[in-house]
Amino acid sequence: MCVGIGLEYFKGYREWRRSISNRRANELAEINTATVALRYNAELFTHFALQNVLPHYDDSHAALKASESIEPLEADWKFLQRCWPTEEARSSSGNA
Repeated sequence: MCVGIGLEYFKGYREWRRSISNRRANELAEINTATVALRYNAELFTHFALQNVLPHYDDSHAALKASESIEPLEADWKFLQRCWPTEEARSSSGNA
């Protein structure tokens, strides 16, 4: 009877060690998966920035400088003021 009880304890101990080993292996696999996913996202962001954003950076600044150098026409300026009046124009037109 003592042999049977001893074997049950031994089987329980082996099962406990096996579950710890499996848990550690699963945790390691999850960490590896997270690392791979993080690396993939970083690589995807790098490719997106290098292919889509950076090539147009200088062009965007050149277009902005070119648009700032153009003097607005008086008719265009009046049209813009009618479409989007300033706060002062709204308050003066509302009081009149």
